[in-house]
Amino acid sequence: MIKIRTIVRLLSVVTLVTGLIFQLLPPSYASATQINTRSLVLQPGASDGGSLAGGVVNHFFTFTIPSTNNVGSIQFLYCTLAA
Repeated sequence: MIKIRTIVRLLSVVTLVTGLIFQLLPPSYASATQINTRSLVLQPGASDGGSLAGGVVNHFFTFTIPSTNNVGSIQFLYCTLAA
């Protein structure tokens, strides 16, 4: 019975110390700026014009990043449902 109490107390102390360590670590911040100067040009495929199901369309994105900071990633989202 005493061994169980000792283990429970030890785990409690480890949990408390771990929580305190995480409180002292500096937080990470992320922020984003809107990309205002942007465009998308759709160029139809060679055989089908890109308007058929499964058709080929080339997408040409152009944008200017408003900051000199490093960009970690950019994600382009497409809607596949008709509005």
